[in-house]
Amino acid sequence: MNILSIDTSTQVMGVAVTTEEQTCALALSNSKKNHASRCVPMIQQVIQDGNLQITDINGIAVAQGPGSYTGLRIGIVTAKTLAWTLQLPLLGFSSLEIMAARAGAFSGWISPCIDARRGQIYTGLYQWQDGQLVSIIPDQIIPIQRWIALLEAQVEGPILFVGDDVRIHRQTMIETISSLTFQFGFAEQHVPDVAYMGRIAALRIAKDQLVYQAAEVEQFQPFYLRMAEAEAKLLAKQQGANA
Repeated sequence: MNILSIDTSTQVMGVAVTTEEQTCALALSNSKKNHASRCVPMIQQVIQDGNLQITDINGIAVAQGPGSYTGLRIGIVTAKTLAWTLQLPLLGFSSLEIMAARAGAFSGWISPCIDARRGQIYTGLYQWQDGQLVSIIPDQIIPIQRWIALLEAQVEGPILFVGDDVRIHRQTMIETISSLTFQFGFAEQHVPDVAYMGRIAALRIAKDQLVYQAAEVEQFQPFYLRMAEAEAKLLAKQQGANA
C-alpha cells in the first residue's frame, strides 16, 4: 500500500511516499518561502522518485495541527483535494506526534514543541511503548513556564525536547527547570518524521481506523488548538455587540 504523506504545519515542510515497511521517497525543505508554491512540486517529485504514478497512491496522510495556520491550510487543502479527486482515504495526524516520532530510540519521555508566540508553546508528552508512540499528556497550548511546572509535578525520568522551535525557548527551559533530567534533541531529531505518518496510515487503513473516506473529506478540519488572532478579535467584537 503506497501512502502519500504531507506535513506543512511548521517551517520544515515534508512530503513522503511510504508503504507499511519502507520509505519509497522523501523530500524535506526548511525555508521561510511560501509552502503554497512548493507543496505540489514536492509531491510530484517524491512520486517520481518512488518510480510511481499518482494513480499508484492508495491513501493520503496529512499533519492536522497544531502549527502555522497558513501552513496547515495549505497541506490540508492539498490533501483533501487529492483524496477527493482520486477517491482515496484520508488520515490526519497530530503535528506534535510527528515530531515526537523522530526520537524513536529515546526510552524516556518526549516533549515536542512548536512556538505559539507570547511565551507559549504547542506541546504534549509522548513515549514509545511496545513499539508504538503513545500520548501521555494531550496536545495543548500552554505558557512555557507552566508546562515545565506540569512536567516537574507529574513526570519522573529523562525528558527529550524536540522540534525546530526548541531553540526559541531553550534558554527559558534551562533557567526554569529545577528537578527534571532533560536533554535537547540533536539536529536530525528536530525534523518531523513525515514518513512515520505513512507507515501508521497504511496500518490504520487496513483496519479502517480513524479514516476519512473520500465522501467524508469535507468534514476533515485543521486542529488549531486555538482560534486565529483575526477570528478571536471578530468573536470578541460580536460578543461585545450582543452584550
